[in-house]
Amino acid sequence: MAYNAKKTEHAGPKRGSGSFYGRKALAKKASNRGRREADKQKASTADHETVSLSTSREFLVIIERSRSRVKKEGGISSEELRRRLGLTK
Repeated sequence: MAYNAKKTEHAGPKRGSGSFYGRKALAKKASNRGRREADKQKASTADHETVSLSTSREFLVIIERSRSRVKKEGGISSEELRRRLGLTK
């Protein structure tokens, strides 16, 4: 006795770059396009250093750690820092 395969709606490939099919593929394409446009705008309005730091995971971890430490332990104001360094405003 042979088993007959049941025909179903195509779900697309399971792995690889073409894993999205139909509406999902269109949504992913639009999302990627929007992300690329946002990156281009960031790059055109900011200098290289700003863009590279804002996209660096390591730098963002350092900033987040500093923010949480300041929140927990407190920090000094910019006026106090200027006074300590002998800088004028």
